[in-house]
Amino acid sequence: MKEPNKEFNKHCTKSTFYAMFGERGITLIALIITIVVLLVLAGVTIANITGGDSVIDKAGQAKNETALSAKVEEVHVAIAQSMSSAFNEELDMSKLQTNLGKLSGVTLSTEVFPAKVEILGEPYIIYSDGELFKGSNGNTRVPIPDGFVASGATGENDVSTGLVIYEGTEPVTDSNVATARTTRNQFVWVPVGGNIKYERDTTISNSYQSHYNAYSDWTDPDGASNVISVAKYGGFYIGRYEAGWAQKENGDTYETDTTTVSKNDTSKLPVCRKGYAGWNYITQANSIIVCENMYKNNESVKSQLIDSYAWDATVNWFNKTKDCKAYNKITNSKTYGNYNDNSSSITANTLYAIPIYSNTWLNPISYRKSSTPVDTSYRNKSIAQSDLGNYTNETSGSSFTTRLELSTGASDDYSLNNVYDMAGNFWEWTTEVGKRNSTSATATKYAVYRGGCFNSSGSSIPVIYRNAYYSASYTHIAFGFRPVLYLK
Repeated sequence: MKEPNKEFNKHCTKSTFYAMFGERGITLIALIITIVVLLVLAGVTIANITGGDSVIDKAGQAKNETALSAKVEEVHVAIAQSMSSAFNEELDMSKLQTNLGKLSGVTLSTEVFPAKVEILGEPYIIYSDGELFKGSNGNTRVPIPDGFVASGATGENDVSTGLVIYEGTEPVTDSNVATARTTRNQFVWVPVGGNIKYERDTTISNSYQSHYNAYSDWTDPDGASNVISVAKYGGFYIGRYEAGWAQKENGDTYETDTTTVSKNDTSKLPVCRKGYAGWNYITQANSIIVCENMYKNNESVKSQLIDSYAWDATVNWFNKTKDCKAYNKITNSKTYGNYNDNSSSITANTLYAIPIYSNTWLNPISYRKSSTPVDTSYRNKSIAQSDLGNYTNETSGSSFTTRLELSTGASDDYSLNNVYDMAGNFWEWTTEVGKRNSTSATATKYAVYRGGCFNSSGSSIPVIYRNAYYSASYTHIAFGFRPVLYLK
């Protein structure tokens, strides 16, 4: 074996090594750093490919968005095919149900507009004019009048189940809604469009009427005057409760319904709040005046007594809700209102009055407030002369029958879509009037009243009932009224 070149090794120092080969060598530290950098880059690359916001996820999202976009376009086509006619750009609900039913991945869950629809699991709203919006409720296009706020409380903030507005500017939430219901006026948005028409619909009450169908001169100019407003804004606001008599409480006695208090008074303003004595003993003519006075200084809304157009539209809206249809509540309102054939328990501290009937109605002394739940089976109970207290004008030995008159919003059982007591409690005056075909200038003007009262049978006089027996100047213990709002 050849010996190593010792002379070379002797002179090959570190400096001569670099001079011969240059700085092409690599240290151990540099190698480690290089490996670490490569591992970091590899990790970043893997994360981008498989992470939560990865290329793979983005590709999947893009695929889903493409599928959703394509399905939304199919829904737009179905909407276009569901318009009622070329001259009336409004959706036909039955056509829409048929056309959307042909599409996979599309579910229509409501039968009124704004209609809720799911497209590939995503919530959308379809309006009666054919517009499609992404979202879970139809509040986006509901106009809120000046001086009011839309409720944010659970169960009060969805158009399909009754969007509630409160007078004032303070937001209404789950934490303060109980107080707001008793201290602030409230109205509920009634959406109009598609199969909910704003019109005087006499067919809906054709079998449920008295002193009406025999005459042909009934008119409602107040309702007709609001057609443009309803068409422009897509609906109107109805009073959530029957009009309340806004006198203060005095201990447990509500200062109303005494023989010394006249409620046929146009100097007072009604309230639309929970827990108030109902405003009865007022004529239809004066009901019109006090309703118009409620918001006469508000430039964004007009307040008025409910008209036949609004009543019929609201009842038709009720009839499209699943609960109402399931129990046929508009033609048999027994379980839905304060009637003499409905017994239920009203919560404690509810104001109630007991009108007493012999040959004529006797005014209750006052509203009472029970410390325990009120059992409305007390109605129809015969009472003795000794129980009458101050009613000394009645003859001894007479038989008396009692009824229960409830305060506004006394029971949630008497509510549909957040609107209370349209069935029962009080007959409610409307602006529909006529002279029973008389052509005389001095003929009596009769006014139509709706919905039955605490002395009616809910199974025979339901919420759609029309009655026109009394004149517009009549007052009675069982007659009240309700305001509505139209946007200007």
